[in-house]
Amino acid sequence: MFRVLSSQKVSCFSLIELLITIAIIAVITDLLMPAFAKSRDQARFVRWLSFNRQCSNDPACVLNMNFQDGRGKITNSAKGAAFKGYDATRFEGKLVGDCEWTEGRWPGRKKAVLFPGHFSYVEISTGPSCGLGSYDSYTINLWVCFDFPSSAGPLLTKGLIQYSAPNYFGQLYLNQCKWWNRKNTNCRAAFDLQASGYEARFGDRSESGKKITYDKHEWIMLTIRNQVVGNQKTVDFFVNGKKMSRDREEVQAETILVDSVIWLGGMKFQRFGSTRPTPDHCQSGFGFKGRIDELLIFRRALPDEEVKGHYEMGRVN
Repeated sequence: MFRVLSSQKVSCFSLIELLITIAIIAVITDLLMPAFAKSRDQARFVRWLSFNRQCSNDPACVLNMNFQDGRGKITNSAKGAAFKGYDATRFEGKLVGDCEWTEGRWPGRKKAVLFPGHFSYVEISTGPSCGLGSYDSYTINLWVCFDFPSSAGPLLTKGLIQYSAPNYFGQLYLNQCKWWNRKNTNCRAAFDLQASGYEARFGDRSESGKKITYDKHEWIMLTIRNQVVGNQKTVDFFVNGKKMSRDREEVQAETILVDSVIWLGGMKFQRFGSTRPTPDHCQSGFGFKGRIDELLIFRRALPDEEVKGHYEMGRVN
């Protein structure tokens, strides 16, 4: 005896039900995305902070300012520097003018200093172990945000011009000292980095310099590496871990060891012992507009892959 089975009915989603399901998924996703993004930012911030603390223990790290103070002065967290006369407590950053504390790369977690321009800068006292000379290998990492990409201004300077007074300072450019004072021919430069929304450079001489553009509110890492091997010296400039230019020794101004302060976001143009800015010198280029939230100085030349690693550990996205 054979039994014929009736076919079972298969229930399918109607078009309306499918659209409702998609809409519900979209709403849930929209609600969860901020939480996912917040968790991701938290993880990246924690990873960066752990890496930054490791940098503090590097025997070659003389300056590690991660700007996590959030108020008052910027302190130096470097602990492992093994140089004669090194004292980490001598390095501290004082906010001058209208600089103020604000948010950094990860809002709500990372701190930064806002530079509004117009004679506002951070003055960092230094010690003998940060007196970087022409034939010392060193690397400088600086995280900056160009909130006003069309504005130009110096980011970091340190140096001394030998003139009639021992405390005669000036905005220093390798190969461009005479621009500041055409009568002055006895210039010495330690290091200088200038950038704007259109380009960034170390001095003006490079073999493969490339024009660099930045987006408004974009955080980028700028790196200067002074590398000495035998009698040959090269200065490399990196943006976000990528080498952009190389400056050779040929006609650079001689560099001397100077126990002078470092300035962030301002030009150093003291004149005849005066600390007051003068309107006829460097006024148009004085004052960086934007934010800075990390400064590292190593007394060694970091390899290319290590520079790239610093960027990967500190990048926002």
